[in-house]
Formats: sequence, structure tokens, C-alpha cells
Amino acid sequence: MIQKSFFKLSVIFALAYYVLTMVTSIVVAEADYNFNMLLVYVGNGAIYSISQLFFYFFVVTIICYRNKIYKVVGKNVAMVLIIALMAVILQTVLGYAWFTIMVSLYDYDMFDILWVYIAIQIIYDVMNIALVTIFIIFLFQLFKPMAEHEEQFEFNTTNVSRIYSVLFTSLLIAIFTFFAVYALSDYITLWYYNDEVTVITVMLSLVIGIFINIFFIYFSVRRCFTQIYATLQVAKIIKSVVITILILIGVSILFGVVMGALGMMLLSDSDWGALIIFMLVTMVLAVIVNYVSLFLSSRFAVRRYFSSKITTNE
Repeated sequence: MIQKSFFKLSVIFALAYYVLTMVTSIVVAEADYNFNMLLVYVGNGAIYSISQLFFYFFVVTIICYRNKIYKVVGKNVAMVLIIALMAVILQTVLGYAWFTIMVSLYDYDMFDILWVYIAIQIIYDVMNIALVTIFIIFLFQLFKPMAEHEEQFEFNTTNVSRIYSVLFTSLLIAIFTFFAVYALSDYITLWYYNDEVTVITVMLSLVIGIFINIFFIYFSVRRCFTQIYATLQVAKIIKSVVITILILIGVSILFGVVMGALGMMLLSDSDWGALIIFMLVTMVLAVIVNYVSLFLSSRFAVRRYFSSKITTNE
């Protein structure tokens, strides 16, 4: 029986791309790792590629929708796997070129400044993702004649909230994880850990944290997608994500300024006991404020574009 799904082909692509990235990175390393080092190497690659997993899932879902490719049949799956392999090859070439450039510039003093190094690395990662995305779009257009197509996907009250919630969540998680990797690099970079138990513990903690955020975001906005459009509203999804992120950044800055000012007051009073309690309370409040603001901002952003029961032909 031929299966048709809005997400299955993009899931296959994202997982294939992710696994092939891990395999390729190990092969290219050309090093004889023991089990611990191999685990650390694979773990680092898995952590730093997690944002790409969600982003390319988002991109390929849109591409398949535009090209009316939904059937999970042999030729479609083969096409998706071939494109994933070719995209990984391009990423590997770009990564090797970047590594060569970094090695040649390593003696320059500017790389001693942490924020300069991180900024340069972020610029490279954004350019890398952009180039690979363009390449993926090109490959889908190139291989489109070999795919088995369907009629335009129809959105209805049964599937609209699920589809838009998944796309919104995947894009938001992709952006969160992209910047979180740099913000938490001192804690999640596995080169700093020397035993398998610690490496596995860090990996499991990250996986659990990501899944908690995925389910939190998904169920926060699922019921907000009530307006049915005739076509997939990609621009509105992106705008909703951007609004959510901007609100979260504003809340985070305000929270940081307020708590920082209170902390400085306690520090000036040299009340170390109160300062320790204040730091613990601040961490708890930071988590609460983060999830409350994420819940409210995501629902506000989604409702701005998708909360209406009026059907439109946009």
C-alpha cells in the first residue's frame, strides 16, 4: 500500500542527513580513536549538528510541499537519500575548506578574543547552512522529474493545527539550538569530559532537554492554528517565529538587567549568605520566566497570523 504523508519524506531526509554527517565526520577525521574518544567525537558532532537536523526538516518539508511530493515510495525515498548524501558531501567540503582557513589564520591575535572567534564561527555556520540549503533546493529541482507527484495537499480542520505546529516548533527549536550551542559551549563540549559515563550523561541530559522544549512549544501553540489557508503560509510561520524570538530576547534582557541590579546591591552590602540565596532564586526564576514568556510569546505570535476560523484562499 502506497503511503502519503506531509512529513515522512522530510523526516527521512533529516535523519539520513544527520546520520551521514556523523559517519562522514568520523571517516574524514582519519584518526584511530579508542571507544571513549570515538564516543566524544560522535557526541560533539551530534550536538553541533542538532540545529541542522530541525532546520533541514523544515526546509525539505516546504520543498516537498511546493513540488507535490508526498508519496513514500521507492523512487521518492531514493531521491531524498541521494540528495541528503550530496548535501553532506558539500557540507564536508565546506567544513574542510573552513578548517584549512582557520589553521592558516590561527596565529592572528584576533582569535585570542573569545567573542571574535565565536562571531566568526557563527558567520561561517550561517553561510554554511545557507549554501547547503540552496544546494538542496537546486537538487530537488534537478531530480524532480524522477519523483512521483501527487495533487496539491489539502489543509483541513483535522490536519492544519498539527502541520503548522510541527513546522513552527521545528524552526523555533532549530534557532534555539543553533545559538544555545555557543552559549553553553563550556558545558556541552564533550572534549572536557574524560569518561564514558559523563559523556553519556551530558548527551542524555541534552536530548531530554530538547524533547521537553519540543513538546512544550508544540502543545503551547497547537490549538492556536485555527485559520485554514488554501496554501502553506511559510512567510507567516517565519514571522511568527521571529516575533516569538524578539519578545523572548526583550524579556531576557529586562530580566537580566533587573536581577543584575539587585545582585549588585547585595554584593555591595557584602551579605554573602543572602547573595547565594539570591543566586539560587534567580536561577529558579530564570527557568520560570523563560517558559512563561515562551508560552505567552509563541501563542501571541501564532494568533497574530493564524487564529481565525474564516477560510481564505491566500
